[in-house]
Amino acid sequence: DAWVFGAADPGSGTAAMLETGRALGELVRSGWKPRRTIVICAWDGEEPGLIGSTEWVEANRAELQAKAVVYINTDVGVSGPNFGASATPSLKALVRDVAREVEDPRTGHTVYDAWREHAAMAKGEMPGTGRQEPAADASGEAPLNALGSGSDYSAFFDHAGIPSMDMGFTGDYGVYHSVYDDFYWMKHFGDPKFAYHAALARIMGTLALRLDEADILPFDFPAYALELEHLTTDRIRRAIRDEDEQSLEPALDDVAKLSISASRASHALQTVSGAALDPAKASEINHAIAAVEQAFLALT
Repeated sequence: DAWVFGAADPGSGTAAMLETGRALGELVRSGWKPRRTIVICAWDGEEPGLIGSTEWVEANRAELQAKAVVYINTDVGVSGPNFGASATPSLKALVRDVAREVEDPRTGHTVYDAWREHAAMAKGEMPGTGRQEPAADASGEAPLNALGSGSDYSAFFDHAGIPSMDMGFTGDYGVYHSVYDDFYWMKHFGDPKFAYHAALARIMGTLALRLDEADILPFDFPAYALELEHLTTDRIRRAIRDEDEQSLEPALDDVAKLSISASRASHALQTVSGAALDPAKASEINHAIAAVEQAFLALT
């Protein structure tokens, strides 16, 4: 699914996905059995309009909404050494935690440390991704974008309400969507030792294992509520300049209620996380957690 040769877009993401699948297969052959079903998908027709993934979501929407926990996406998996990611707010802490567990090939420190350091120095669009690369946030954490559209997570997240994340390593990618996005460019400029391809596979594999093995899914709902509060407050500031702030007061009230509910849910989840839960009860809780994202869909 490339415009021409597509070594970076999307061959690098495909290679990292295949390596993730190979590693999971090795675990299975060694005796490991996943607790949750892991489905590995490669999509066709992304460039002409997200066709393959959208058709698949439309055909399987009911089952996805009833069973799916998270969708992990990579597209331009590697075009340089700088990690970047987008995610639904409830999953951002998980992405950061996993990045702390994987070594960055260039620095020898963690991917998270290199990510945070780069974010402190750079801001702008990550080439070939359509994602903006924000500076480190006020808390000092490495920044994750909000998910919008532009890659195969769109149907999962925007239309089916499946919690999603998108990630990859970026760099100076002047051959985007051109005949020069080929193996020669990747071998000489993008990732000559293919070390960042391996790092991306480690990140995606660790994410899959963390989500698979969790008794209670590691979703952070207070973080979600806080992000919505910041977005709403920012919108109100703009509305004040336009003398239209009253129309947004109900939204601010709703966000305040959401914050209270998220705090209560977080406390309850922390209480049960350390307890010996009946499997049926744990399954019920996890289904409820995964379904929260669907409550934000605008139904028509």
